[in-house]
This record gives sequence, C-alpha cells and structure tokens, in this order.
Amino acid sequence: FRVTGVGDAAAAAHVRLLAGRRDPEDPRHAELSLPSEVGLTELAGGAVPTAESLVRAWRAAGPDVRPATAIGVADDGVVDLDLVRDGPHALIAGTTGSGKSELLRSMVIGLCAAAGPDQVTFVLVDYKGGAAFDCCAELPHVVGVVTDLDDGLADRVLRSLRAELTARERLLRTHGATDLESLRSRCGAPVVPRLVLVIDEFAALAAEHPGVLTALIGIAQRGRSLGVHLVLATQRPNGVISDEIRANTNLRLALRLHDAADASDVVADPAPSNFHRSQPGRAALRLGPGELVVFQAARCSDAAEWVAAIGDAAARAALLPVRRPWCDPLPATLPAELLDTGDPGAAGAIGLVDLPDEQAQRPLRWRPADGHLLVVGSPASGVTATLVTAAGCAARDDTEVLVIDPSNDGQWTAVSDHPTCAGVVRLHERERLMRLLRRATAGDPATARSVLVVIDGLAALRAELEAIEREHERVLLDRLLTDPPPGCTLLLGADRVAGVPSSVLALCPNRWLLHMHDHHDAGLLGQAGLLVPPAVPGRMVIASGEFQGRAAQVVTPRRWRTALSSNRAAPIAVLPAQVGPLPVASTHLDHTWFAVVGMSFDALAPLVLDVADGDHLLVVGPGRSGRSTALAMLASAWRQARPTAAVVAVAQRRSPWTPSAVALGEALADVDHHRGQGRPTLLVVDDAEMVDDPTGRLATLIDERSPLLLVA
Repeated sequence: FRVTGVGDAAAAAHVRLLAGRRDPEDPRHAELSLPSEVGLTELAGGAVPTAESLVRAWRAAGPDVRPATAIGVADDGVVDLDLVRDGPHALIAGTTGSGKSELLRSMVIGLCAAAGPDQVTFVLVDYKGGAAFDCCAELPHVVGVVTDLDDGLADRVLRSLRAELTARERLLRTHGATDLESLRSRCGAPVVPRLVLVIDEFAALAAEHPGVLTALIGIAQRGRSLGVHLVLATQRPNGVISDEIRANTNLRLALRLHDAADASDVVADPAPSNFHRSQPGRAALRLGPGELVVFQAARCSDAAEWVAAIGDAAARAALLPVRRPWCDPLPATLPAELLDTGDPGAAGAIGLVDLPDEQAQRPLRWRPADGHLLVVGSPASGVTATLVTAAGCAARDDTEVLVIDPSNDGQWTAVSDHPTCAGVVRLHERERLMRLLRRATAGDPATARSVLVVIDGLAALRAELEAIEREHERVLLDRLLTDPPPGCTLLLGADRVAGVPSSVLALCPNRWLLHMHDHHDAGLLGQAGLLVPPAVPGRMVIASGEFQGRAAQVVTPRRWRTALSSNRAAPIAVLPAQVGPLPVASTHLDHTWFAVVGMSFDALAPLVLDVADGDHLLVVGPGRSGRSTALAMLASAWRQARPTAAVVAVAQRRSPWTPSAVALGEALADVDHHRGQGRPTLLVVDDAEMVDDPTGRLATLIDERSPLLLVA
C-alpha cells in the first residue's frame, strides 16, 4: 500500500516529539526512569529504625503480622514483597555481579525488621562459599546458617526440614486447624513462627545432590499451609527450573541474566537479559501472567546497624524463636564434660548421635551385651581414641580387658594400670601376645569375669602373624575371631575395610565408619562414598546397629571410671629370665622323687618334676644354654630329698662338676660300691655326647633303671 499525506519533514518532526515520551506499560522503557542505586534505609524513611520503634511495630502488628518488606523502587513507587500474598515461595535468578546477594540480604533484613523472631524465622543456605549471609548470621530471627563447606549439608538440611514439616502437621491436627493462619486465630498467639528457607545458588546444590530438587518440591507443596516458605536463588537457571518449580513459585524475580532463554524461563520475558552490567540491582518481578514490574533492588550498605537494632529490639521485647528446625551441627571436638550433665540417660555415653529426622541429638552408647564392635577409619581419624573410650565405658568391676596394640599407640599406656585391664600387649612381645590369645580363647565359664578383647589394628596384627614361625598365634587369633568363647566380646579397630575378613564383618553386628581416605573402601561396609564422614577425628557414620546411617561424634578420651572392686584382673605376665630360690622343698615319697625345678611356662607357677625310682632324666640343649647348671640344680634337689644318697659325677670338660668329677670307669666303680652298701645313688654325666662307653656298662645301668641317672 502507499502512505500519503505526511511528508518527510513532518514525519521527522513528530518523531522528535515522541522521542521524549515513554510507554508506562513497556518495562524496557520504564527502567530508564529508575535510579541507579537505592538503599534499604532510604526506603525506611532515611534512617535505620531504632530498637524502640521496632518493638512498638511488632507489638502493634499482633499475631497476624505478614512477612512483608520493601525491596526496591519502580517508576511508580516502592516495590514491596509479601510472602503470603505474593508467594508462598519465590524464585530469584541473577548472574554474577547482578546484585543478587545484595537483594537477598536486604530481603532478609527487611523481613526481620517487619516481624519479631516469634513471628518469622530464617534458615540461610549459601552453597557458594558462605559470604552472602555473613552479616545476617547475628539476626535473632536466623536459626541456622549453613554453607557448602558444612559437612553433610544437603542430607542434614532436608532431613531436618521434613521433620519440621511433620511436627507442624502434628501441631495443626492437635488444634484442629487447617493452616497456620487458622492455628493462630484459634490460639490468639504465634504458636510457631513462619519459617523462611533461603537457598543461594541452589543449582549448585542440585548438581551435587540430584535428589535435592525433588525434596525441595515436596517441601514447597507441604509447606503452603504450614507457614514454610522457600526462596530459591541461582546464577544459572538453565536446566534447573523444572515445571514443578515453576508451578510452586508464584513469586519470580530476575536480575541481569546473560541469556534471553534464562530470563524467559524465570519471568516469561527476555527483558532481564537486556539489563546493562553497569546497573547492578536492576530487576524484573513477575507476580503473575502479564504482571511484570521492572525496579531497582535495594541494597543494605549499613547492614551492621540494622542487625544491631533488630537484635536490641528482640532482647528488649524478650522475643526468642519459638522453634528451631534443627539442632546445632555436631562439634568437631566433644569434651566428655558436655555429656556429664547429670542426666541418667547420658551417663557413660561414648559420644553424640545426630538425628535430624527427629530434630534431636542423643547419647551414643555401646555395651558388650550389644555384641561385637568394629571401628574402621584411616590413620588420624580417631580409631584408637574411639576404642579407648568405648573400652573405658564398657569396663566394669567384673570385666577383664585384654588389649592388643599393634600400632604401639601411647593412648593405651594410660589404661594399662587400670584394675580391669589385664595388660596391653604390643607386637614385639611375642610371649605376652601368645598368653593373651590363649587366655582369650580359653573361655572359662566358671569365672565371674566377662572378657573384653580389644585389638587396635587388626590388619597389622594379621599381617604380622603370617610368618610361618608364628603359626600357633595365628591359629589362636583365627579361633578368637571366628568363634569367640561365651562371655568374650570383641572390640576391633582397623585402618581399612579390606584388611578385615568377611567372617569378622559378619560376626560384628555393630560397625562404625570413621573418615576413609579412599571413599570406595566404605562400600565394603554398605555405605555410599558420599556418606563417608569428613576428616574430623572421632566423626563417624554408624554403618550398622540401632542408629544405622546416622552421623555421630565421639567424646575426647577421658580417664576410665575408677573400679570399686579390689579384685584386680590377673596380669598378662611372662616367664622371668631368672628364677630365684623357690619356697617348696624337694622330697621323696612312695618311691617317687618330687623336685621343684623352676617356673612352668604355661602356668607361670612352680613346676614340680616327679620321677619314679629307677627312672632317668635327659637334659638337652646347645652349648652355654645352661645344661650343666640344670644338672647341678637337680643334683642339689636330689640331695635335699635323700640326704644319705651318694652322688657320682662324670665331666669331660670344665663345668660345675669339674672339682668332683671322675672318669667314666672310676665313676662306674663308685656306683657299684655305693650300690653294694645299699645306698641310693645318683650318677651325673655332663656333656654326655663326649663320653665313650666301650664296655657298654653305662648302657647296662640305663637298662637296669637303677641307679638314677642324669645325662646332659
């Protein structure tokens, strides 16, 4: 078609007139009239509210105060946000440098100033380092600040929030209310405050924990009537904003975004992708279909003054949060004094178990009656400290504690003198180790003592006993680990799961997993690598037992409880290198010679040798092993038992018998002489391998079984 009636000059003149006009319904033109910066204090009237004015405002609002605050300025006035009216949930997107963190801080501070901590509380989650909410942590409304640096963040937050929703649902049913508003109208007071969960960079959270989005959607759906609000913020909305999130977030706000598709994803308009990077805080707010408001978001440059005023107001009004959605995280160190509160339920606790599903923390206990316990963790994870604490709590007056310490850790030295501890044995103490294993596997049902066997370093012990010369000890250990006797409980520690036989894993109904350098090793205990606790000494995940799958912290080791009984456990002793004179005399009764010859290796008690008349003794040993000394001791015992007896000695080289020794022929003649007189006779032959018997007379004496013959 052809346009007529307007010339070039007239058209140019009209264009120049229209250039100074704007369309108030076009958001791209509306932003031209907005200020480049606006402060929260400016929106509040130009001054930070005083504590007195805040208290008056909170009291005047009553129990039905709305969680609302001014968040910026549009071309037609102040933009306010009301989570009940506009929400209940919000979605905020903005790229780096767009002013997203400033907006979140202003929103949190403004909502806290609008209502007391008995009306609204906040949980702040920053999944990109933790700096976004630093200034808000001191607000009395904030009941939790967690970051991606916090261990087990996603799992703990979601468990606690689900428990909070369940508790609120139970509360509504108790009062016959359908939602939080009707509950407050029935009770005339804020029974529970509104809970606002603000998550900055939830896209990163969802990327690391894929189940988070589904959980958050469930929280959003259940939280509508329970006074729980979600504010989800992200830099990268692409691929994270699902249809379910859109359906549950009526309030959507976008600051500057790089991509028009991202902007359309959030506010159904590409306008935020055109915001200039020199204008941080420029935002578009979508309240509903066709409702888009472009505004300049407020920043809180004097946040410290706001936080101080709000905190002072809460203190003056004596307002505290009515309910916390979770307990404090487990501490990195847990002094035993924290559990010694006088509560009988905490007496003798080993540590503290975190139960976010119940919004509680309970004492961690283990008793031998609960079954064998296996503690696994990499070096420096706290395995030894856990074993020491567990053994100390389990040791009672009627308990005998046997400790094998292949790692030679000094923590066991402090308990080696405890009355219930029979001994702490190291790998180089072969004799004591064998005696300990013998005692542990003996299983005497007649004794009144139960036995607790502690092995701190099971893999190292098994490796040490692989040598062929230590087969006997290895057999005893295998017997102990596969079939411990009645009354015997095992408390085992290992630095890797692969070093624990499957039969031992099956034997232990209680398994605690501390930090593992190789997270895949946790799979052998049925735990996912993501659930491996951090490198905090004493931090664990309970792999089996009453609190399976829960995190716990072990108390720092303390002195074992003082034993009340004077009946000490018999110590694991060793055969002494030298045995002094024994109090039992040698004697001869009923044609038998009874001689106390030393200490028994097995019983560590005096060893009595009984020799019938006519029998002979053979003492065997290499040079300088004490054969001659043994012969002298036996001869002395013979004289003690039969003072009138004769002793004849044969020695080929220097020995204790040299002064009285004679040649074999002369000795045999002396034996015949004494026998002819009817005297009991003892013939001693030292270094018998060097003595020749050409006549066979010595062999004849042996066959005759008389006299008594000592041969070495």
